[in-house]
Amino acid sequence: MNAMNKLAFSFMRRTLGLNKAAVAASKPAAAVPVSPDSHGRPATKFVFSFGVGGDGKLGHGDGDSQPRPKRISFLDGARIRSVSVGVQHSAAVVDEGGLGVLYGWGSNFYGQAGFATTDQKMGSAAFFTSDDSDDLDAVELPSRLKLLKPDAIDVDMRKVVCGDFHSAALTKEGTLWTWGAGCLGRTDELYDSNAILVPFFPEKERFVVDVKAAGTLTVALAAPANSPSTKEVYVWGYFQDAEGHLRKSTTPLLLADALKFDSISAFSTSSNTIAVAGTYKDGSSAVTLYGKWIKDYEQPMYPTFHEMQNVEQIYPYSPSATISLNDVGFNAADIKDIVLFRDFGALLLHDGKLYGFAVPDISETAPTTLSKPYILLIDVQDISINQFGILIRYAPDGAIHYHPTDSIEHLNASNIENILAKLGGDILVERGGTLVACGWDHALFAQDLNEDSGISVAEENSPGDHKTSK
Repeated sequence: MNAMNKLAFSFMRRTLGLNKAAVAASKPAAAVPVSPDSHGRPATKFVFSFGVGGDGKLGHGDGDSQPRPKRISFLDGARIRSVSVGVQHSAAVVDEGGLGVLYGWGSNFYGQAGFATTDQKMGSAAFFTSDDSDDLDAVELPSRLKLLKPDAIDVDMRKVVCGDFHSAALTKEGTLWTWGAGCLGRTDELYDSNAILVPFFPEKERFVVDVKAAGTLTVALAAPANSPSTKEVYVWGYFQDAEGHLRKSTTPLLLADALKFDSISAFSTSSNTIAVAGTYKDGSSAVTLYGKWIKDYEQPMYPTFHEMQNVEQIYPYSPSATISLNDVGFNAADIKDIVLFRDFGALLLHDGKLYGFAVPDISETAPTTLSKPYILLIDVQDISINQFGILIRYAPDGAIHYHPTDSIEHLNASNIENILAKLGGDILVERGGTLVACGWDHALFAQDLNEDSGISVAEENSPGDHKTSK
């Protein structure tokens, strides 16, 4: 099935209700997952999912939706290092015997669940131009991904991130692996259910420090092997340039403006905007934003694909907007993470404080200086925001709270402070929360309990049963 035919079939499938029966009869009916190794211990580690369940993206062995969190029993006892979600798929890194192993589930129509039924060899043809009828359209249970690599090499995954229809995984050794649909950083635009090494960074003698993904974009923070303290930001996928024109890169591009920073402490990306927090040589620090801010956008039905030439530069001159961190009570080194959504963003500090900032229209070519960030919450360990809602993990006990769609529909820079300050969200777990990932219409979170600390409360209480304020 060629690329354009696959896009057309995807559109018909989602708009006309075509289902798996319309798929080639040669396709297997279900994946055969490999269960993670729990070493025989009682299950005190859990992963939960809830939301829309199409194509099995909740991981329960079916396509049913779940209005309240349900434990993914297949992952009971698994030591989870990382979780992430795309439009129709989910992914996790599971620690098995000291090695991080990739698992994927949900839609595999574009290879995004990472499950291939055929034995592929290194250097095999890209699925974008080949017939991939042997691969499953949906994987309804978490299934171990098979990396295309020499058998003698062990790969230790530590993090996985999902864009809308693609995923990327980072190893402890600093290599990056991608699969799914679109610009995967490997010179081609393709659909590939095989997780394959992005060769750019080893060839440039760079190791990847961290990675983020959203929409079609993948953003990596990398360092030269001969200068580990030097950090560089690389971007690939579809993005809008300073004039608002759509551009594409299938290979990593250096974000040259970020080289102005003497050190980079945090970065993030939405589907259209990139944020970088750093410190200049004079000791001052700032958060710089690149791209165009989109206030209203709809859940995509299929991957972006345009016939256009690759560009050779991305935002080479100046950022679209800048937040000065002078006289705000913290600097860039204090920032643990950055969250971007609609017309606002949030800065999560290492001490648990969450600061918000409003973003006006930054589509103009002249850089915009944004107002100072304002305090929203304290004791925050982690936060994930998307169309489905807000997941917040709190210190010191790891309680996870959820703020549902009816709040997020009207969420913008003008009312985020009021919504989060009142914080009448649902308690998903009271303690032991470790990871959160919120997507377009489904979410995942993980919980790690001591054996004598009691059971999880997530499946006892449907959202709305318990309220809290921080």
